[in-house]
Amino acid sequence: MVFKKPYIPIVKGLVIPSILLFTVSFFLFYRFPLEIFPKNETYFGYTAESDGNFENGNSVTSVDTTNKHLKFEYTLGEKSEQPFARLIFHAHQLFRTLNLNQYQTMELQLHPEDCNSFVITLFTYVPGFSTPEDSRTHRPYSVICHPQKGTKVYRFPLRDFATPSGWFTSVGLDVEEVPKSDWAKMTHLSFSDAMLETNVPLKITLEKIRFVESVPLSLLKSLLIVLLYLVISLVISEELRKKKNRTIKQRLYHPGAKMSYTPEEKERLTAYLIESYSDPLLTLEKIEKQLKLNQFQVSEIIADTYKMRYKQYVNFIRIEAAKKLLAQTDTPINAISEKVGYCYSNSFSRAFRQTEGVTPNEYRKAAQLRSDLNS
Repeated sequence: MVFKKPYIPIVKGLVIPSILLFTVSFFLFYRFPLEIFPKNETYFGYTAESDGNFENGNSVTSVDTTNKHLKFEYTLGEKSEQPFARLIFHAHQLFRTLNLNQYQTMELQLHPEDCNSFVITLFTYVPGFSTPEDSRTHRPYSVICHPQKGTKVYRFPLRDFATPSGWFTSVGLDVEEVPKSDWAKMTHLSFSDAMLETNVPLKITLEKIRFVESVPLSLLKSLLIVLLYLVISLVISEELRKKKNRTIKQRLYHPGAKMSYTPEEKERLTAYLIESYSDPLLTLEKIEKQLKLNQFQVSEIIADTYKMRYKQYVNFIRIEAAKKLLAQTDTPINAISEKVGYCYSNSFSRAFRQTEGVTPNEYRKAAQLRSDLNS
């Protein structure tokens, strides 16, 4: 649908509502970051564990939070066939979960100089497969972080996390046999060693852990809502305009019908035309924009008042003004044509002759002759 120039005032009237709608939509779509550390906005706590907790292992771990950051230090031992050390965030019961579907990214802030490469793993509860008390049945999704000197903030889109192939082997299932899962039920997350080197002191120093929403995505959703609102508003305005125009047209062709304008609107139009007739760009569209009067209303007022069409009436005003200038001044005819709203003197001469039956020059000579005879 093409909207013409008269719709500019309508669009202007929609600016403030659109801004308000955009703002409200953004805050409805956007989810503020969910922080796990240092500000705990969940019920997840953290703990460190390793194979050293069991008889067949000797890896060691320690956790320090004295300097407003979380320092996890560990050393993998050689006693266990599969040594491990990890920092785990979880609720006291694994059936308590976090819904991460409304977030797109995991964001970490850390001390890169105090970090070795590590694996981040998010565990999800798979309905119909997982059991709350057995964490091995909770599907893991992992990504590796390689800290770089001078870079403190790291962002990992959730779509980049992948299930390690070894997990499918450990639960005795193929990939296709595990029911599909999403981020609606995250049960716990862990930070663990990525290199699996034994007898080497390693550490991970974290300042902040949180899940964040995509601001551009929320902005895009809000913008789409506003665009939909604008389209609907303009379509409705178009239908209302057509309905109004049909009513005014009916009035033009049926003079006995009720008038579509008020006395104040008639007075406003009459005064405006008398003041602006010298404007060569005085069109119905311009009048509609300036006076907020529909084009058909303008035509109806002129037809009712002067029994003329719009162009006829404007031409009448201009010719009357030109006649005074021709009779009372020595202003050149081409200058008079510009003064009364004609861009070209030949257009003025043609319109003058059609109205008065003589050319402007002939009219001036006749007027001067009458003036000489009266004097």
